[in-house]
Amino acid sequence: MMRIVVAALTLSLILGITEGQSRHAEQITRLGHLELAGTESANWRQAQCRYRHLEDGWGWSYHEVALTIGCAVKHWSVFGGVDKAMSVASCESGLDETAYNPAGYGGVFQHAISAWPYRFANLAPPWWRLRSSVFNGRSNVVIAIRYASRYGWSAWSCA
Repeated sequence: MMRIVVAALTLSLILGITEGQSRHAEQITRLGHLELAGTESANWRQAQCRYRHLEDGWGWSYHEVALTIGCAVKHWSVFGGVDKAMSVASCESGLDETAYNPAGYGGVFQHAISAWPYRFANLAPPWWRLRSSVFNGRSNVVIAIRYASRYGWSAWSCA
Protein backbone atom coordinates (compact mmCIF):
# COMPACT_ATOMS: atom_id res chain seq x y z
CA MET A 1 0.00 0.00 0.00
CA MET A 2 2.84 2.37 0.86
CA ARG A 3 4.41 1.72 -2.55
CA ILE A 4 1.17 2.74 -4.28
CA VAL A 5 1.00 5.99 -2.31
CA VAL A 6 4.64 6.78 -3.02
CA ALA A 7 4.17 5.93 -6.69
CA ALA A 8 1.05 8.13 -6.89
CA LEU A 9 2.81 11.05 -5.21
CA THR A 10 5.83 10.65 -7.47
CA LEU A 11 3.63 10.53 -10.55
CA SER A 12 1.69 13.63 -9.52
CA LEU A 13 4.95 15.44 -8.87
CA ILE A 14 6.28 14.45 -12.28
CA LEU A 15 3.06 15.50 -14.01
CA GLY A 16 3.07 18.77 -12.15
CA ILE A 17 6.60 19.49 -13.29
CA THR A 18 5.75 18.50 -16.85
CA GLU A 19 2.75 20.84 -16.89
CA GLY A 20 4.87 23.66 -15.49
CA GLN A 21 7.59 22.97 -18.04
CA SER A 22 4.97 23.07 -20.79
CA ARG A 23 3.78 26.51 -19.67
CA HIS A 24 7.41 27.63 -19.38
CA ALA A 25 8.15 26.39 -22.91
CA GLU A 26 5.21 28.40 -24.26
CA GLN A 27 6.50 31.52 -22.47
CA ILE A 28 9.97 30.93 -23.92
CA THR A 29 8.43 30.59 -27.39
CA ARG A 30 6.59 33.89 -26.96
CA LEU A 31 9.75 35.60 -25.72
CA GLY A 32 11.68 34.10 -28.61
CA HIS A 33 9.24 35.71 -31.05
CA LEU A 34 9.67 39.03 -29.27
CA GLU A 35 13.45 38.80 -29.46
CA LEU A 36 13.28 37.70 -33.09
CA ALA A 37 11.30 40.81 -33.89
CA GLY A 38 14.06 42.84 -32.24
CA THR A 39 11.77 44.33 -29.63
CA GLU A 40 11.35 44.28 -25.90
CA SER A 41 8.30 42.65 -24.36
CA ALA A 42 6.87 46.09 -23.50
CA ASN A 43 6.62 46.86 -27.22
CA TRP A 44 4.05 44.17 -27.97
CA ARG A 45 2.56 46.01 -30.96
CA GLN A 46 5.68 45.61 -33.05
CA ALA A 47 6.42 42.19 -31.60
CA GLN A 48 3.06 40.93 -32.85
CA CYS A 49 3.06 42.93 -36.09
CA ARG A 50 0.28 45.32 -35.05
CA TYR A 51 0.52 48.59 -36.91
CA ARG A 52 -2.96 49.99 -36.41
CA HIS A 53 -4.26 51.47 -33.20
CA LEU A 54 -7.82 50.35 -33.88
CA GLU A 55 -8.22 46.87 -35.27
CA ASP A 56 -11.98 46.95 -35.73
CA GLY A 57 -13.28 47.33 -39.23
CA TRP A 58 -11.22 47.93 -42.33
CA GLY A 59 -8.61 50.45 -43.12
CA TRP A 60 -5.03 49.22 -43.08
CA SER A 61 -2.99 51.50 -45.31
CA TYR A 62 -0.61 50.05 -47.88
CA HIS A 63 2.25 51.22 -45.66
CA GLU A 64 0.84 49.32 -42.67
CA VAL A 65 0.43 46.19 -44.79
CA ALA A 66 4.05 46.51 -45.96
CA LEU A 67 5.23 46.92 -42.34
CA THR A 68 3.23 43.83 -41.37
CA ILE A 69 4.79 41.77 -44.16
CA GLY A 70 8.29 42.79 -43.06
CA CYS A 71 7.49 42.03 -39.43
CA ALA A 72 5.96 38.62 -40.20
CA VAL A 73 8.99 37.62 -42.29
CA LYS A 74 11.19 38.43 -39.26
CA HIS A 75 9.16 35.89 -37.29
CA TRP A 76 8.88 33.19 -39.97
CA SER A 77 11.48 33.15 -42.70
CA VAL A 78 10.30 32.56 -46.25
CA PHE A 79 12.10 31.80 -49.48
CA GLY A 80 13.08 35.11 -51.05
CA GLY A 81 12.56 37.04 -47.82
CA VAL A 82 10.69 40.33 -47.60
CA ASP A 83 11.30 41.17 -51.27
CA LYS A 84 9.57 38.00 -52.46
CA ALA A 85 6.69 38.41 -50.00
CA MET A 86 6.16 42.03 -51.07
CA SER A 87 6.31 41.03 -54.72
CA VAL A 88 3.68 38.31 -54.27
CA ALA A 89 1.36 40.58 -52.24
CA SER A 90 1.76 43.45 -54.71
CA CYS A 91 0.97 41.18 -57.63
CA GLU A 92 -1.97 39.48 -55.91
CA SER A 93 -3.77 42.54 -54.51
CA GLY A 94 -1.66 45.67 -54.76
CA LEU A 95 -1.35 45.40 -50.94
CA ASP A 96 -5.09 45.98 -50.61
CA GLU A 97 -6.62 44.11 -47.65
CA THR A 98 -10.10 44.45 -49.17
CA ALA A 99 -9.16 42.98 -52.56
CA TYR A 100 -11.65 40.39 -53.80
CA ASN A 101 -11.55 38.12 -56.81
CA PRO A 102 -14.96 36.75 -57.88
CA ALA A 103 -13.30 33.37 -58.46
CA GLY A 104 -13.24 33.04 -54.65
CA TYR A 105 -10.06 34.71 -53.42
CA GLY A 106 -9.67 37.52 -50.93
CA GLY A 107 -7.38 39.85 -49.02
CA VAL A 108 -3.77 40.95 -49.37
CA PHE A 109 -2.43 37.57 -50.46
CA GLN A 110 -5.66 36.46 -52.16
CA HIS A 111 -6.20 33.34 -50.09
CA ALA A 112 -8.82 30.95 -51.42
CA ILE A 113 -11.83 31.86 -49.32
CA SER A 114 -12.84 28.19 -49.16
CA ALA A 115 -9.42 27.25 -47.71
CA TRP A 116 -9.20 30.20 -45.32
CA PRO A 117 -10.94 28.64 -42.28
CA TYR A 118 -8.60 25.62 -42.39
CA ARG A 119 -5.49 27.76 -42.87
CA PHE A 120 -6.55 30.14 -40.12
CA ALA A 121 -7.26 27.30 -37.67
CA ASN A 122 -3.90 25.66 -38.34
CA LEU A 123 -1.60 28.62 -38.79
CA ALA A 124 -2.81 31.44 -36.52
CA PRO A 125 -0.47 31.90 -33.55
CA PRO A 126 -2.92 31.57 -30.62
CA TRP A 127 -1.45 34.32 -28.47
CA TRP A 128 -1.60 36.88 -31.31
CA ARG A 129 -5.41 37.11 -31.31
CA LEU A 130 -5.76 37.45 -35.05
CA ARG A 131 -9.13 38.33 -36.55
CA SER A 132 -10.75 35.45 -38.39
CA SER A 133 -11.62 37.42 -41.53
CA VAL A 134 -9.65 36.86 -44.71
CA PHE A 135 -10.09 40.61 -45.29
CA ASN A 136 -8.21 41.60 -42.13
CA GLY A 137 -4.82 42.80 -43.36
CA ARG A 138 -2.81 41.60 -40.38
CA SER A 139 -4.44 38.18 -40.27
CA ASN A 140 -4.13 37.66 -44.02
CA VAL A 141 -0.44 38.57 -44.01
CA VAL A 142 0.51 36.49 -40.97
CA ILE A 143 -1.31 33.40 -42.27
CA ALA A 144 0.26 33.81 -45.73
CA ILE A 145 3.77 34.17 -44.33
CA ARG A 146 3.35 31.21 -41.99
CA TYR A 147 1.98 29.15 -44.90
CA ALA A 148 4.84 30.16 -47.19
CA SER A 149 7.34 29.44 -44.43
CA ARG A 150 6.05 25.88 -44.10
CA TYR A 151 5.04 25.01 -47.66
CA GLY A 152 6.63 27.57 -49.98
CA TRP A 153 5.02 29.99 -52.40
CA SER A 154 3.47 27.44 -54.77
CA ALA A 155 -0.09 28.26 -53.64
CA TRP A 156 0.19 31.73 -55.24
CA SER A 157 0.03 32.26 -58.98
CA CYS A 158 2.13 35.43 -58.64
CA ALA A 159 5.00 33.61 -56.96
